[in-house]
Parts: sequence; structure tokens; C-alpha cells
Amino acid sequence: DAVPPEPPQFAPAPLAGLRCLVVDDDPAILEGTRTLLAQWGCQVDCVTTGAEAIARLGGGGVRYDAVLCDLQLAGDDDGVNVLDAAKRLQPDALAVLVSGATGPDVLQRLRQGGVMLLTKPVAPAKLRALLTTRRQVAAS
Repeated sequence: DAVPPEPPQFAPAPLAGLRCLVVDDDPAILEGTRTLLAQWGCQVDCVTTGAEAIARLGGGGVRYDAVLCDLQLAGDDDGVNVLDAAKRLQPDALAVLVSGATGPDVLQRLRQGGVMLLTKPVAPAKLRALLTTRRQVAAS
């Protein structure tokens, strides 16, 4: 008797082909996030500074589906400012701020800007759920 193969654990990746820009000044976090997203079939670009991120977003070459940005970047770089720019340059992209310390002032700024918040350490399931809803919105 042929035993039917086990169904795959995940349905066909709902995130396959999703273009993500990840902005973080910590190489370990960048690499970890890139690996995770790549496992889900996303196309990932990584940059370490707000200026690089804004250059990518404004370059016109690539439309991103999601921008994940750390709140505290090196120097005076501020993730909220990066995502504000992302909203202007690519209004259709999902803007996600990744932050450990989040005070009420930051939360206020995020709500005004329509930015999603993921707290560190980021749970892969949360990130996946967020990107999956983004994909459904994009598809509809």
C-alpha cells in the first residue's frame, strides 16, 4: 500500500515573493531577520542606516511590501523618522518599527504615522502573522 505523503506543515508560503527592507545597525539581528524572512520565501534587502534605507526607498528601483526598522539606529538615526520617510516614498509598504524600549511618546508618534510596532525580541510567529495580513491586503 502506498502511504499518502504527510501534508506539509505550512501551506504554500503565503509570504513567497514579499519584498522586505530590514533596517538595523546590529549585524546579528540583521542576519537573523534576513534568514527568517528568506525561509518564508521573502526577498530581503538589509541596510544598517536610515540614510541607506531612505535611498533604497526613494531610488525608484524597488517597490517594497514591508519595511522593518529598528527604533534605535546608530548615532542619531531614529527608526520612526525612517518609517515616516518610507510612508512618503512608498505609501503602500507596511511600515513596522522594531523596538525594545517604547515610551508613550514613541507610541503616540507611531499611531499618528500608521506604523505597526513589534517589540524585541521579535516572535517569529508575530512577524509572520503581520506580514501575512499585509500580503492579503496587497492581494485584495
